[in-house]
Amino acid sequence: MGVDLAASPTNTAACKVRWPEGQVVVEHADRDVDDDAFISLLRQLPKEGRLGLDCPLGWPVAFVAALAAHARRKPWPARRGGGDRGDLRWRATDRWLWERTGRWPLSVSTDRLGVTALRCAYLLDQWEASGGTVDRTGLEGPVLEVYPAAARRAWGLGRVRSVEELEGCLPIHFEQPVIRDLCTADEHCFDALVAALVARAAALGRTTTPPAGALGVAAVEGWIHVPTCPIHELVGPSA
Repeated sequence: MGVDLAASPTNTAACKVRWPEGQVVVEHADRDVDDDAFISLLRQLPKEGRLGLDCPLGWPVAFVAALAAHARRKPWPARRGGGDRGDLRWRATDRWLWERTGRWPLSVSTDRLGVTALRCAYLLDQWEASGGTVDRTGLEGPVLEVYPAAARRAWGLGRVRSVEELEGCLPIHFEQPVIRDLCTADEHCFDALVAALVARAAALGRTTTPPAGALGVAAVEGWIHVPTCPIHELVGPSA
């Protein structure tokens, strides 16, 4: 599954994909996904299923420490180095992505993306409270952080969101015409579809994972999974 999360149900989209051998079957796409529907999606996942979530799973460690110090009226960590330290803005995974792609993701600490991350933290807490598991590295459990724009770039796709382009790369079958229409007309549904494709890559062990030295910080901040295989290699026996 893939979810393009927004700060509220409006513009939150979800997409569900099955992988019978040699096919990609898109069986569900929806807009305006509320909190209960999000938790329901996680519960619907089969045992080995994955959910690609387009939202940061945490904040920079240095940023959280700075806010905690500020609340206690302790010295601001950047007192000696200016007020705009990069480690307050960027997570380890953000820097890793920039070094390899030349593209910065949005900053979860200084961009309004942080509002979406607040909802994400609430939802994943609800999931854990109901017995689910969350590993912010994405190495275990059903949830992994994805970034559809970076995934499209890794797959060599165009800058414009295009269902037709995906159909040229994969044997995609939409179970209902309305599902294809949604993914074509709505950018959030399209991104949810791409998020589901990245979840498939992760299930196959074909995404970027935290290097050993970054495992600890990734467990707190989250880690962006970017596909490391050509898009056509997603098709095959079920993972």
